[in-house]
Amino acid sequence: MTAVSVIGVLYIPEGLFPYGSSFRSALNLTPVGLWLNVGDWFTDGYADILWANFEVIGVAVSLAILTALSELAIALFKRRDLT
Repeated sequence: MTAVSVIGVLYIPEGLFPYGSSFRSALNLTPVGLWLNVGDWFTDGYADILWANFEVIGVAVSLAILTALSELAIALFKRRDLT
């Protein structure tokens, strides 16, 4: 239920910011934003796409965040004594 609510919350804020703003463009780099804009990949996109190659940037940022969170989880849940 938490994952569904987090994904649902990512749909809402994009409409609250004006076209061409940096924050709205940053929201397009989230996994939900990339999924919504999948038809615009490898094109210039519409007015809410500020950066060229936004799909490459979004996937790279998402993978970097996922890697960092995975490393954090490994560090937090690492067993120190197996005996």
